[in-house]
Amino acid sequence: AVELTNTESAAILLLNEDQQSLHFANVTSHAEQLAEISVPIEKSIAGAAFTSGQPVIVSEVDKDPRHFSEAAQQTGFVARSLLALPLQYNKQRIGVLEVENKRDDSPFNQQDIEILTALAAQATVAIENARLTTNLEGIVRQRTLDLETAVIQLKQEIIKHKETARALTAAEERWRSLVTNAPVRIVTIDQEGIILFINHVGSSLTPEEVIGNSVYN
Repeated sequence: AVELTNTESAAILLLNEDQQSLHFANVTSHAEQLAEISVPIEKSIAGAAFTSGQPVIVSEVDKDPRHFSEAAQQTGFVARSLLALPLQYNKQRIGVLEVENKRDDSPFNQQDIEILTALAAQATVAIENARLTTNLEGIVRQRTLDLETAVIQLKQEIIKHKETARALTAAEERWRSLVTNAPVRIVTIDQEGIILFINHVGSSLTPEEVIGNSVYN
């Protein structure tokens, strides 16, 4: 942007929806100092362009009451003149593109607006594509984490089930051993009198031959 508009600096400011302010997302200089600065929408030239949805040209920045001076205080860079243009995607404003200080101190004009408008359109598409990619990567990471958590929980449930099954089998084996070796005859029947279990019959018959028959026979 600085080469095409013959300016000293350029910056992209994006909307912080939580704070309802603008922050410097990309700058040609003083990136570290500007990274933590929050530019108010209501009291800044960039905010005026964002709110109006129209280009804003300021020939004497220091005399404009909307001038937000904190950036200059942090960086020492003095903006003499400024052109700010809103960034808009699908009729939704997402930020501002601005350039500062013509190198020859000439005023910003319609040609600068047209150049910056073309650059803003390209920048907006790139920004939204980057956001989409980041969002998709975040969704994939979350889905992967959810799946890994579910697999771990499933494995834990399988282990618990196996332990429970082993415990039940062991208990059944102990019960059968106790009942089978009991000195008295133990018989279980259903409501119709059908023998379901007998530990020993005391005759030539085996328990297997008795089970399933009626006690009334």
